Amino acid sequence: MNKENAVAKIRTMGKVGYVIAWVLGVMELIGLLTLIVSLIVFAVLPEKLITFTFEGQGSIAVDVTGLPGNPKVMGVETETLDENELDSAFRKVKDSLKLEIGGMRLEMDDASVVPGGVLLNGHLQGGSYTLRDLKRVMFAPIVILLLALVTTVFAGLLCRSIRDCGSPFDEKVIRGIKALAFSLIPWVFMDWLQELVAFPYSTSHNFTIDLSMACVVLIILGLAYIFQYGAVLQQESDETL
Repeated sequence: MNKENAVAKIRTMGKVGYVIAWVLGVMELIGLLTLIVSLIVFAVLPEKLITFTFEGQGSIAVDVTGLPGNPKVMGVETETLDENELDSAFRKVKDSLKLEIGGMRLEMDDASVVPGGVLLNGHLQGGSYTLRDLKRVMFAPIVILLLALVTTVFAGLLCRSIRDCGSPFDEKVIRGIKALAFSLIPWVFMDWLQELVAFPYSTSHNFTIDLSMACVVLIILGLAYIFQYGAVLQQESDETL
């Protein structure tokens, strides 16, 4: 393969990538505008116009057949366990049998004897949420789409530079690779950013880093500097000739 054919194929890849980035960018922009309009509509509506309440049933099965000896459930030996003993023991510890699961509270209502152990039945309470809570949650997908649009724009600019390049070592291509890498940096902290935006008043934000995305950023930056080094070598070769 000669130089002209190689450059032609590189330019073709740039053309295809530019079209894909353009289409993807339009879709992201439409989604972003839709969310923003929805947020504006919700902002002018009374906060208590719509209330979401999450409720349901839940159960916990305690199977002690695999445990050695004669284990106890709520202070009662399982080998001699019957409904009356279980009911009496359950009433003593009922108030302490509450679990928090993903923001929902599971409270136990009754207990029954099942083969090998005990089955605890209860109900789930997730509280009530108004339009104010929904508006706050909507900020997270808006931020995600905005960052995705920024990344897509830089990817499109890179593809356009590749489409119009005379060599893959052109300065515009190298700058485009670096810009794309920098636009991906916020994605390294995406989980933390989503939590921070959706629940700004919470005091239990967990700072997390996406190591896979961090590796992607480093690899793209590394490629940019490799191309930059290749550009220097090409310039030295041209000056020698």
